Order: sequence, then C-alpha cells, then structure tokens
Amino acid sequence: MSGLEWGLVPRLLGVNALRAAAILAAMTCGAVADEADTGSGPTLPPKDMCTVPNSLLPSSTSLRHIHAAWVRGEPVVIVAIGSGSTGAGSNEPHAFPNYLQAALHARFPDRDIKVLHQGHPGEAAEKLAARFPTEVLPHKPNLVIWQTGTVDAVRSLDVDSFASTVNAGIETLETSKSDVILVNPQYAARMELLIHYDPYLAAMEQAAGQSDAILFDRYKVMRYWVAKGRFDLSSGNRETRRKKAEDAQACVGVVLADVIGRALH
Repeated sequence: MSGLEWGLVPRLLGVNALRAAAILAAMTCGAVADEADTGSGPTLPPKDMCTVPNSLLPSSTSLRHIHAAWVRGEPVVIVAIGSGSTGAGSNEPHAFPNYLQAALHARFPDRDIKVLHQGHPGEAAEKLAARFPTEVLPHKPNLVIWQTGTVDAVRSLDVDSFASTVNAGIETLETSKSDVILVNPQYAARMELLIHYDPYLAAMEQAAGQSDAILFDRYKVMRYWVAKGRFDLSSGNRETRRKKAEDAQACVGVVLADVIGRALH
C-alpha cells in the first residue's frame, strides 16, 4: 500500500481506536513521496535487488495486443489504474508505474512507450471498474494494468461481488482490444493477522485463469522478497520503513517491465 492507503485503513474498517492503532502500527510503510519528482524519472534499483524466480512470474504469451502494436512499430500506451500504490502521475513519483515506465525506457530507449497513471486511493474494484469508460478506454491502451483487491479486503467487501466485478472489468477491457494485467495486494507479514486477503487473492487468480488476462502476483512476489530479507516492512523507524516500501515499489515496477518486455520481442 501507499502512504495514502495506510492512512485510510481505520476509516475504511470503521474499527475502534485501539484496533485502528494496531493496524496503523503494522501499516506504516508508505511508498508515496511528499513532492513531485522534477527529474527525468526515478532512479532504478540494482537488478539483483529485484530478482524473482520464474515460477512466481506469469507468462507473457497472452499479451497479444501490445505485441502486435510493437511489431507494427506503433507507439505503446499502457494505463495503470488502481488504488493508492498505483499513484496519480508525477505527483507520486515512488508509485510502481513510474518505475515501470523508467525501466521500459531504459530497456527500449528508441521506442515510444507511455505509461499513464490513474490511481484512486481508497477505491474498491467496483469504483475502479466504473472509471474504465472515462479514464482508461479513451486513451486506447494496448495494455491495462489493474491493481485491485486491497481496499476490498480491508473493508471485507463481499467476495462474490468482488469476483463478478473483476470478471466483468476484464471483459470490458478485452472487448476494447486491451491486454490486461491484474496486480493483487501487497504483502507485509503483520498484515496477515489483520486482513483476510486469501479469498480476494483466489478470486483474482481465478479471474485471470478464466480469461486472457494475466495475474502479476504481487502478494507472492513481495512475500518472497520478505522471506529473502530484501524488504522487511515491519521493522525500523518510520523513515526506514518508508524507504523500504519505496524500494519494494521500485522493484515491482522493474519486474513488471520484465514481464511486459518479454511480450514485446
């Protein structure tokens, strides 16, 4: 989650003050900077920091629309929509789409690749999907990255309704000839005691399996990094946790760029 997402947790849950304090103690790893980045783009992390076993990464073979545009030599448009960690453009330079764009430009410096941000902190899947006709489809994206599930899980919203929304959203995007990458919630060990993510993770995995969408399993990827000691988001002071969360967001963008890069060859 971004810092904005962490701050919304008590209000979203409607819990008492003691429980809210416990949740916030576990969720103080904000990844959003206070000021916009005025440079040419964020600094990419060392590649070895972001390594992930291939078994945790999706196949890129179903990303047909972005591949076709690439082969034709056309500009590539990617729209990232989601809650707080998706970010709202340059105002949140440490959101993962900024690192995704930087990594793609580093990999393909001579090609026109645009990553557009549509982050809406605190919005569940249903509200995000309702924005597709006005904030996603008008850009005619070759690829849509839909980050969702976090707010739904925090609010304990109906899982069946969540699954239906995700399936319908994928259909809307695919009908518009956009490839789809689903990005599920982030992982932090202490959050598992507070938020029941499993049904939402399963619903997203099933939705991807029943469509041409692919699932970038951010939850398992980050769990792997935590297990390897790369990003311990539960220890250290606030500034230390913030920096670790920014590094994790950077790596999410880098790994997503690798997944998409495979589809462009």
